[in-house]
Amino acid sequence: MKNQIDLGMDLVTGKILQLRDLAQDFLRAEIAEIAERVEGQLDIQGFYTSG
Repeated sequence: MKNQIDLGMDLVTGKILQLRDLAQDFLRAEIAEIAERVEGQLDIQGFYTSG
């Protein structure tokens, strides 16, 4: 019985880690998109010049 519980916990932990990784990837993409938009707005307003 203990072995089955340990296996179940390992599976749950694995899924949680997968979801965490997916969430981090999603948030990185969202943050990058927001940063690009902010950069573009600043460029339009003359506050920011790239390169």
